[in-house]
Amino acid sequence: MDAKILVENLSFRTDEKKLDEVFRPFGPIREIKIIYDRHAMRSRCFGFITFYFPLDAQKAIEQMDCQKVDGKEINVSIALVRLQNENEVEKKPFPKLQLREWLLKNKRWDHTQWLILLEELERDGYQNLTSCPKGRDQIGSFLEKHRNIET
Repeated sequence: MDAKILVENLSFRTDEKKLDEVFRPFGPIREIKIIYDRHAMRSRCFGFITFYFPLDAQKAIEQMDCQKVDGKEINVSIALVRLQNENEVEKKPFPKLQLREWLLKNKRWDHTQWLILLEELERDGYQNLTSCPKGRDQIGSFLEKHRNIET
């Protein structure tokens, strides 16, 4: 069982590396994700950190809430899980069309664009793909396979 925390009021300068540096002392981290504005291509000043163990997440909340990171006082709390109708998740097909359209607009991409793509897919209901390594690998494999075809 893992535990996800929400970190709010981040500086625009704060990146995943900085969050890893600040939160790693509380325990092993599974994932760090800062949410980016896909139009402005900059941080929306919040993100999520998923610890492997709930007690580590709790320690991080207790010790880091209201502390300064990159000059800003951050807010740290447990992330609430958005529940969704399981049938909708199961019926949602792999987003081939959406990924092909994305490839037409993004001949090359970097880590930030990858995170934005995952955020868009998650918002469009593909949490079953974006929330696990296997799903993200499927997306990445599809993009690599079709990268040269779409140009």
